[in-house]
Amino acid sequence: MSLPEHFLAVFQDVDRMLNQIDATIVASHSHSPFNDYLTQLTPEQQRIVEHGISELRTAMICILRQHGLVTNDPHINTAYSIQKTLEQAAARLDDFDRQPGAGPPTAYDGETAKLLSQMRSVLAHMDRGLSTVDPSFKKKVGVP
Repeated sequence: MSLPEHFLAVFQDVDRMLNQIDATIVASHSHSPFNDYLTQLTPEQQRIVEHGISELRTAMICILRQHGLVTNDPHINTAYSIQKTLEQAAARLDDFDRQPGAGPPTAYDGETAKLLSQMRSVLAHMDRGLSTVDPSFKKKVGVP
C-alpha cells in the first residue's frame, strides 16, 4: 500500500470515529426515552471536542490534497435522506396498528390514540417542511 493510500485508509477510519463522537454528543442531548448517554460534557468541553474534530478534519483534507487525493464532495441530499427516514418511521407507526394482538386503533385508550395521531401529524409536518426548499438556499448550493 502506497503512502497516499495508507493516509486515505487511516483517515477514513479516523473520520468514522469522529462521526461516532459527533453522534454520541448529539445523542447525549437527546430527550429520547431510549437514550444511552448521560450529558456529562460541560458546554466548554463540548466546544473543545467540536473544535478539535473540525481541526482534525481540516488537517486530514490538507494532507490528502497535498498527496493528490481528492476527497469526494458530499452528494447525498440531506433533506431527501431525512424524508426517506421519516417515511420509514411513519410506515412503522402504521404497521404498529396492524401487529397481531394490537387490535384496531380504536382499541387504544383515548390518550394513546390521540398521541399516536399526533406522532403521525408531526412526521407529516416534518416531511412537508423538508419538501419546500428556500430559493436562496437553492441558489447557494447550485440547485436548479
